[in-house]
Amino acid sequence: MNQSASPSTHVWSALRRFWWVVLGITVLTAAAASASAPFVPTPQSTAEGRFLVPVRVVERPDPASPLRTTTPNDAQLLARTYAVILQTDPSILDSVSLQTGASRDELAASMSVEAVESTAVVEVSFTAADEALARAYFTSLNTALTSGVTPNIPVGNLILLQDAQVSSEGGLNVSNRAVGIVAGLLLGLAVAMLLERLDSRIRSGVDLRSMTELPVIDLSRSSNRVAGDVLALRALRLAPDVREVAIVATDRASARIAADLADILHVANQNLSRSATDGDPIPHATWTAHGVLGSGNEGELGVQRSDATVLVLPAGTPVRSADRALMRLRSLDITSVAVALTPAPRRWARARAATLAAAASAAPAADDHPEVERPKARDLAGRP
Repeated sequence: MNQSASPSTHVWSALRRFWWVVLGITVLTAAAASASAPFVPTPQSTAEGRFLVPVRVVERPDPASPLRTTTPNDAQLLARTYAVILQTDPSILDSVSLQTGASRDELAASMSVEAVESTAVVEVSFTAADEALARAYFTSLNTALTSGVTPNIPVGNLILLQDAQVSSEGGLNVSNRAVGIVAGLLLGLAVAMLLERLDSRIRSGVDLRSMTELPVIDLSRSSNRVAGDVLALRALRLAPDVREVAIVATDRASARIAADLADILHVANQNLSRSATDGDPIPHATWTAHGVLGSGNEGELGVQRSDATVLVLPAGTPVRSADRALMRLRSLDITSVAVALTPAPRRWARARAATLAAAASAAPAADDHPEVERPKARDLAGRP
């Protein structure tokens, strides 16, 4: 909700609040990626290299020999012949198969050999799912040619001109599941951050402080005695001589919190007054819950009569409601205001019930001490 926070703050806030969105999208994306594995093309690596039929000077060439290469034209003709031999010669295929571990049929199906037109160059390409196999094919082929495994290509009649150049295409080099997890995390985080920005509720003191310059006391994560003392002391210092403090809420659901908070702040005021030194006296104030702050109602009359005001805003309050209450105070020219961010009404009710139950179990029964007055019940508006 807070637009002024840093990007890292938005990220951590989105992860903290919408972690289940990120987790769900990540799991679904990873599952979809795993299921799509049969439809993803297998990655292929193609190694391409070139061999050259050299022109050799022969002093007494044998006119009947088909292997003589005394002219460039002879070399070009022989290159076309060698292109066929490389693909079909059993001795070459067996030698390469033995060195690479691939079968003869696999080698024959994966290789492509052709003579480059008008040259004495033979271009060889080999495609395999394993890049290491593609490279090993050329190493093994060159070894076979230099060792003379076949009489059809004498040693030196076909030499390596350009070593293998390997290129990859299709598929991915990592597993589909890993890709799905990474993509799911990024997509889930993007969705969580979008939900965070679209959220129009106050979740933290940071959100509230971005809306107003009034002092904000965050009680949403702590409702203990110290938190009450901090809020009481801050409210008593809003004006030079505070004798009456109005506590108002934004709606009827949070009016009960205002009523309970009035009791808490009354006790906190007494504690602060007893512990104060002579040089720093703490005044005794009247803490009154006036229900909901609205136009021309008891809440508006209460804040105008009082010396200071505590505005109760529970966590999860819509921004519009909070902004409306702050604008109402500004329109009344009420400046001695402290804003208390409290837990949501349900969380507050559970916490108060637990506190009262603990106090009741520790305190003596009222029948044993008739002089102890039972606290009176309050309605949602905070009236006894």
